Amino acid sequence: MEQGQWINAGEPVAKVGDYSRLLVPFALSLAEFQTLQGLGEKLALFLPELGQRMVAKIERVSPSFDEASHKIYVELEIAVDAGTARGGLRAELTLDLPARSGAVVLPAGAVSERYEEHWLKRADGSDIRVVFLGRAKGREGEWVRVTAPGVKPGDEFVMGGE
Repeated sequence: MEQGQWINAGEPVAKVGDYSRLLVPFALSLAEFQTLQGLGEKLALFLPELGQRMVAKIERVSPSFDEASHKIYVELEIAVDAGTARGGLRAELTLDLPARSGAVVLPAGAVSERYEEHWLKRADGSDIRVVFLGRAKGREGEWVRVTAPGVKPGDEFVMGGE
């Protein structure tokens, strides 16, 4: 637009956005949703690119669900300062759920991450791609919960898997 330029009725002249708060969408199973509701004041998201943990609250819960996955759509709201407010940031939601069938808990050092995929290395040197399910609480060091076909409790893996 140029100064003094005529515009037609109904033609947009500006786009305004409210970036004082950001909404982060998630699709959760019923168990995940129930755990999320139970967090109350402890609900927080981690923004890896900013290295910040942000307090969050449930803003909106869709009354519908995805028929294929049976997931519930939830939007979490985080308050951000004007300097960091922008869309497109990754957000990590950590929920402490009981282990799903087939999941194992391992020391975090046994799992390596390459190109946003997680791997375990067997003693014979073979790599196994695993699905990272989250961090687990433990008294001694950091632990993670993973699952993969062919990985079961009692299996041995190399620490540092690189």
